[in-house]
Amino acid sequence: MPVGRSCRGTSGEASVNQIQRKKGPKVSFDRHRLAAAARAWRVSQKQLAKHLDEKLGTINYMFLKGKQCQAARLEEISNILQVPFEWLTGEEDHLPLQPFRRDNPFRSIAETQFVIECNRAYERDVRHCAAGEDRAKMRRAQGEFIFALYALLDPRRWWWAFMDYRATLDPEEWGSISKLPIPAETETETTEAMINGMRTMLMPWLDNFAALDYRKVIDLASTV
Repeated sequence: MPVGRSCRGTSGEASVNQIQRKKGPKVSFDRHRLAAAARAWRVSQKQLAKHLDEKLGTINYMFLKGKQCQAARLEEISNILQVPFEWLTGEEDHLPLQPFRRDNPFRSIAETQFVIECNRAYERDVRHCAAGEDRAKMRRAQGEFIFALYALLDPRRWWWAFMDYRATLDPEEWGSISKLPIPAETETETTEAMINGMRTMLMPWLDNFAALDYRKVIDLASTV
């Protein structure tokens, strides 16, 4: 799980916390975003229930039919799954370092997790770069690099590059990637596979065993 802390204390503390949560104000939340965050972090409903010291049935209901819960409880979940509270409530559509609005919540969070991981490695490289023009150049290219990662992780760009959809699209839609007839689940599975593959390829850089030519990443993204 992304967060190693436990919500369990003494039995007395747990009882007090549960009472406080039940008395606290309720907020609405998006169960599809909740499920996407848990899937992205590979956190099962059983694991989440144990971590929250909550009944499994309560957590299952939140995932299947839930619309509201105590604000304090949702805050705990947002900390465990490392997503903003406001994103789970639907008040905010964008995640950190995400310039695009995604209709597919799993794609949204999975992309953002990976990009944040890459951004940390990029920041590490900037710190290790000798002060001067080279470091300044890396700083200027950081936004372009982040955008390139999103472009390379976008399965629609690759489908558009390699597939011919003219038989299934109206002529006026031939130039629009957003009009591709891709089922949501297919997009989710493809995004997951692409991120896993990209992470494996970049692992030597992410683990600081090799340098990354970030300009080549940017140039590659411009071709798709």
